[in-house]
Amino acid sequence: MATSKFLILFFLNIVRVEALYFYSNTTHVCNFTVVDSQLFIEGCREDAAFNRLDTSTNYEELLVQQCTSLQSNDAVSKCYGGVTNAGLRYSVDIRNGRIKVTDTQTQQSGVIDINRPDYGHSPPDITVDFERGYLFWSQRGSSPAIVRSSLSGRDRRDIINDVINPTGVAVLQDEQKLVWSDSATGVIKKCSYDGNSCSEILKKPGSFFYGIAVSSDVIIAADIENDVIHFINRTSNTVGSFSTVGAPIILGKYDRENATKATVCQTSTSCSGVCIVSSATEECTCRAGLYLNDTRCAGGDEPLLIFSDTDLGKLYKMSTATPSAFSELPVNVSNGVLALESYGGYIYWSNVEQSGIYRVQYPGDSEPELIVNSTVNPDGLAIDWMSGNLLWTDPWLKRIEVSRLDGSSKRALIYDDIDLPRAIAVEPRSGYMFWTDWSKPAKIERAAVDGTDRLVIVNTDIVWPNALTIDYETQRLYWADAWLRKIEVCNYDGLERRLVVSARYVGHPFGLVTHGGRLWWTDWYSRSIGSSNMAAIDDGFLELGPVGLKRPSGVAVLKTGPKGPGSNACSVNNGGCSNLCLPLPTGMACQCPEGKGLQADDRTCEGVARCPDVTLTDQLTLVRHCSPYENSVCSFQCNTGYTLTGQSEITCLESGTWSDTQPTCEIVKCPVMSLPDHVSSNCDVDSRNYGTTCQLSCDTGYRPTVAVTTTCLANGTWDASLSCEVVQCPPLSPPVNGTLTPPLCTNYTVFNDVCSLSCPSGYVVSGQTTVSCLASAQWNADLGTCKDTQKPSFNGTCPQNPLVYISDTGTSRKAVNWTSIHIEAVDNSNILPSVSYKGKQDTYSEGDHQVEINATDNSGNSALCVFAVTVTGTALLWLTWNLKN
Repeated sequence: MATSKFLILFFLNIVRVEALYFYSNTTHVCNFTVVDSQLFIEGCREDAAFNRLDTSTNYEELLVQQCTSLQSNDAVSKCYGGVTNAGLRYSVDIRNGRIKVTDTQTQQSGVIDINRPDYGHSPPDITVDFERGYLFWSQRGSSPAIVRSSLSGRDRRDIINDVINPTGVAVLQDEQKLVWSDSATGVIKKCSYDGNSCSEILKKPGSFFYGIAVSSDVIIAADIENDVIHFINRTSNTVGSFSTVGAPIILGKYDRENATKATVCQTSTSCSGVCIVSSATEECTCRAGLYLNDTRCAGGDEPLLIFSDTDLGKLYKMSTATPSAFSELPVNVSNGVLALESYGGYIYWSNVEQSGIYRVQYPGDSEPELIVNSTVNPDGLAIDWMSGNLLWTDPWLKRIEVSRLDGSSKRALIYDDIDLPRAIAVEPRSGYMFWTDWSKPAKIERAAVDGTDRLVIVNTDIVWPNALTIDYETQRLYWADAWLRKIEVCNYDGLERRLVVSARYVGHPFGLVTHGGRLWWTDWYSRSIGSSNMAAIDDGFLELGPVGLKRPSGVAVLKTGPKGPGSNACSVNNGGCSNLCLPLPTGMACQCPEGKGLQADDRTCEGVARCPDVTLTDQLTLVRHCSPYENSVCSFQCNTGYTLTGQSEITCLESGTWSDTQPTCEIVKCPVMSLPDHVSSNCDVDSRNYGTTCQLSCDTGYRPTVAVTTTCLANGTWDASLSCEVVQCPPLSPPVNGTLTPPLCTNYTVFNDVCSLSCPSGYVVSGQTTVSCLASAQWNADLGTCKDTQKPSFNGTCPQNPLVYISDTGTSRKAVNWTSIHIEAVDNSNILPSVSYKGKQDTYSEGDHQVEINATDNSGNSALCVFAVTVTGTALLWLTWNLKN
């Protein structure tokens, strides 16, 4: 056997190997090559990841672990459930139905949602043609298909629907063809990139092809049903087979050519997610929970989920809006962290190996503070944010204990008839606390926070109640059982009990919280964070967490503000208690640290000086809880719109007096408004306190015409001002023959301006002589016109004597040449009037004839020219001449 292996390796050294392939047989990962259509095993290695899994583990989980291991080397360009080149890694998120895209240089990641409600939990195979910018995947479910999209998941389309159970996919880049398998029919086909021109290249009914790889001369398919790897010659379609030990799964391919092609944007700075070059176009993808807004990845500002790993001694955070993005907090918490809590910007944790309770201010870049060290095995934690108290369980001491949030005033609440208390939760509004007990039989108990009124509310079908939490919005109690592998819920009385998450998704739950309508829990078995909707059984399950977790344990939600709604009797001035104020179903009770009792007032502990109660007003409030007892510091603040006068902090002295007088709050005043010209306000000069609202408006004839609201802000300034401009009317055009005064009327006129019209001699104004500019930016009337009242004139050309002509010889008629007779009509408008004639002829008979010429101008004025035309014979003319002489 050693000789055969040596010969194979020797052969590989003298023949150029195009690609190196990987397959798994559930216990080993083997690599092989294909040379001249022959398959050669180069070597196998045992993979420890498989040894950690029991026989119930399905192939999908095996593949995820194997692909994660293989793809740590960027040279592995294809992995079942993953494809990598020099710049990008594509992998499959089988739990959430997404394809994850990672920039292998920056480790920035984005997701492509498969977006099919029928997807289920079977992973699709994926393959990529980086050169042409195509991503392909096999889509299972009730609508199976082979899907194609761009490298960023855009422009997706089902290219093949005639398929029952699509599994493997691979691209033949030299042919621009896609190879895919249908394991329901045992068929492998080859089609064009648009799903057309399909041809069958292998049919083996009863085969289940779990992964396909290709080389320049063969197509390789792993048949997990028959423990065979088939290789098909791409030219001759001849089929060869290689038997394996165990079901073979094609996992990866080291592609020397493809490993050199980069597809990450080299110069883009606008994409805040992963920038991908797809078909020469830059495209963005975003992390899960975010969406693409232009080129930026945007999303909601959600609280953080904080969780610990007790073996690694680390704390992690993630956004509840983008639960696939994790990062490690800088704080060193050491091994042994069991429970987490958070409030007021602090993270609290119990450490069983260091026998203490610690806290650190988020983000954890300061030294952790040990606040409780007089305990042996601190386990579960709970914070009563209304009362400012911290509660915890100690199964070694068989106690439930309480202190202030800074660890002071520690005392035991319950120490009798309690065996192995584990998780704890507190409801400060109702004054109850709840805890789980691992005793046999196991149970969940409820009691008033001072330890009285104990009641077992759950003691059936419960074995290892590891985790306990309260959803304050719905007032429901949730717990996780690590033995029965389930999460259940009930009301505060233990009634209305129901299953929320079954063993299908729960392995070994340890910590549990609620937020945003979802449960979030740590799981030792899956080494991950689980999440599910609270409304229905196994609804919307997610498996989250960074790779490499060992024992994720405590989990808490870090957010600003209170952990839940409401208040209790301890919320103000610590209920008047000098040390501990414990909320009860009937009110509250003051208690003291171990070894001290209450004085006669039932509020002040022995040996504690008491100062007068501070007086709060509607405007003066406390920054945080404080009590009127020795060494207590009260910090004051004013509500928005008020300024603090006096010392912001006062200390209760040993003498029972405060270190200074209590401060007061003065309302903020804005300055008296200095109004610009033509601006008016409806407020008087004394109306300038914070919150005062005034209406600013422009005087008549000024714009804008809509009033502006201005408010006195908390910083002592008005939030708006107004500037008014005088209204302008449109310029006027003078009518024909008219003149406007003043001359600006034709160019610039404003409110209240008056324009006048005048006409020259021979004209009179018809209509409005003057117009005024109104506040509406309109003129009050239409401007008149200049009307012509002067008649046309013949300018002395109208004949004053008859025009006498001698008839032509032998006739009694005479032709008149009118063109030689100059009669001209003119008008003062400089427009020639229209002329009409009466009695005008080309020839006249002997005798006297009257001619009338009527000239009319455009205004209807007319003038008349009347003269005679006389035609006589020759003898008569001679006789007339002689008679005259």
